[in-house]
Amino acid sequence: MPPPPNVTHPCFTPGAAWRQVTVTRHAAYQASRMEACGVDPARWAGVAEPTLFGNDNFRLLSAEGAPIDGFVHMAQRLRQTRPIALGETLTLSGRCTHAEARPNGAFFIQEFALADSAGQVVLTAEHHRLKPAPKSAAPKPAALSPRATPEPPEFAEVAGRAMTPEAVTLFSSDVGNLLHFDPDFAQAMGFRAPIAQGLMAMAWMMGEMACNRPPRTFDVICRFRRPVFWDDTIRLQAAPGVFRVMTPAGKPAAELTVNALTY
Repeated sequence: MPPPPNVTHPCFTPGAAWRQVTVTRHAAYQASRMEACGVDPARWAGVAEPTLFGNDNFRLLSAEGAPIDGFVHMAQRLRQTRPIALGETLTLSGRCTHAEARPNGAFFIQEFALADSAGQVVLTAEHHRLKPAPKSAAPKPAALSPRATPEPPEFAEVAGRAMTPEAVTLFSSDVGNLLHFDPDFAQAMGFRAPIAQGLMAMAWMMGEMACNRPPRTFDVICRFRRPVFWDDTIRLQAAPGVFRVMTPAGKPAAELTVNALTY
C-alpha cells in the first residue's frame, strides 16, 4: 500500500529499508528522563528502562531524514525477552509495516528491534503514529490487536503529579517534534498547548510495574487516548494487569495493559 499523499518519506513506506544504528543507555541520561516522568531512577537501577528506547526509535527516524514535527503517538506495544544492562551496546533497526490515509490524518505502523552483540533481539517496539490533518480534532486511538482490556471495576489510586513545561521539554529535547515544546506549533495542530510525549505517561506506568524490582520479560500494550498537556495535573491508577493515567477531567489519557510479565 503506498503512503498517504501528505507523508512520502521512505520511512513511512511499507517495505522500505532503513539503516541500522548502535544504541547504548547511560545511567545519567536515564535518571534525568525518569525524574522528568515522575519515576524514581532507583526502580531501574543497573538496567535500561525500556520505554526510553522509544526516543531512540525517533532519533533513528531523524537520522534517516524522516519528518518528526506534528506526529502523534497513538499506541505502542513493547516486548522484552531479557533485561538490558546499562552501558550495553545494542543494534537498532526499524521498518514501516503499514500506511493509510484516514479522515483525521495519515496513519502509520512502524516496528523497531534492538539486538544484542550475539544478534539476539531483546526488545521490540511497535509504534502506531498519526500525522493529524491541520486543526483536526484530537485523534482517536488506533485499533491494536489484542484489543484493550475492558475497564476493571475498581482502580486504586497510586500517585499524582503536576506536569511542567520544563519536564516535558527536557524529555523531548534531544528528539525533536515541536508539538511537545512550541506553543504556537501545538495550537496550529489543534491543541491548546504543547502536549507531553505519550512515552512520559507510559514510563510512569512502567515505573509502577517495576516498583519492587525490574521485570525480566514482558509484553505490554499502551494506548494513548487523550493528550496530556505540559501544565496538566494527572493521576496514576492501577488494577490487576492494567495501569492508567487520568486527565484533570477524570478521563483516561493513557492505558497500559500487561499481557505477560515475569520477574
